[in-house]
Amino acid sequence: LGALLLGGWVGAQEREGPRPQEDLPGELKQAIARAAPSVVRVELVQGERLPEAVRWRLFRQVNDRAAGAGVVVGPRAVLVHDVQACYRAATYRITTHEGELFEATIARRVPRLGLALLETSADLGLKPIRWGRSTGLATGQLVLSLSDPFGSARDGQLSATCGALEGRVRLDARETAYAGEVLLTSAALNPGSEGGALLDLEGRLVGLLAPLSGDRRLEELGRGGSLLGYALPVELCRRAVAGAQRPELGFAARSKGEQVVVERVSAEGLAAAAGLEVGDRIVSVAGQAVRSTAELRLALERHDAARALPLVVERAGRRVELEVGP
Repeated sequence: LGALLLGGWVGAQEREGPRPQEDLPGELKQAIARAAPSVVRVELVQGERLPEAVRWRLFRQVNDRAAGAGVVVGPRAVLVHDVQACYRAATYRITTHEGELFEATIARRVPRLGLALLETSADLGLKPIRWGRSTGLATGQLVLSLSDPFGSARDGQLSATCGALEGRVRLDARETAYAGEVLLTSAALNPGSEGGALLDLEGRLVGLLAPLSGDRRLEELGRGGSLLGYALPVELCRRAVAGAQRPELGFAARSKGEQVVVERVSAEGLAAAAGLEVGDRIVSVAGQAVRSTAELRLALERHDAARALPLVVERAGRRVELEVGP
């Protein structure tokens, strides 16, 4: 399916005669119509690049300026990729699908997750994006992207592409800010796609589009010039919006062989309130068996931050079930 451009939402292509939207399958038309008002164009107006910003810059910016997309997650809140927020004293211009303009500033960066939140100066008057579940997607399932490749959406009319979920992988790229599981997609992405929405066919957000990235494993195949299009799972997005980052759970653990043992519990944290103790062996997290800290991180990343986190631990030879947070 590659880069099937969906008519009616192909901003810069409109003047060249887009495919009529009436020709689209009804499912795709409905998904675009549901999500379109909740995805906006994001453009940096001014700001001083942070010293460490080069580490998050995963592609050569077009015309050396920051422009991309964002997802509306609240009356004045827009979720973007962290590469768009690597500036000090920054202001942004938000363009809605109706061409309305709003000023925005950085409200919160979560570089560990590769995400950031912008706050607009006034209510957007837009419906927040509907949340989906990336864990409910099957490999090969059709997905849609809404974004702003090459700064084409100056009138707020974003570009749409259709493709498939190719799989879930961990990138091995020198400059990738987020080292967890990502969603690979064959939907066409280009510079400027970052911050856009990866959607299921119900128009629900399943991932936030990230900058193109070169994987070291491609270099081994002599394909160093190839770039991968991927998205951060929606579960991470919900965690960033809720402010429920992993350290706030208030515990640390380490691997011992094929076991994960709790070595520190913060007295003020959610884990302590739930009854987690130093020395507990974590057996499972949200129903997923845990045998290493890598599996623990993955289970935490996949969990919906808005729900209590079920933990099964082994303590003094018996199993104990706990619920942490939210």
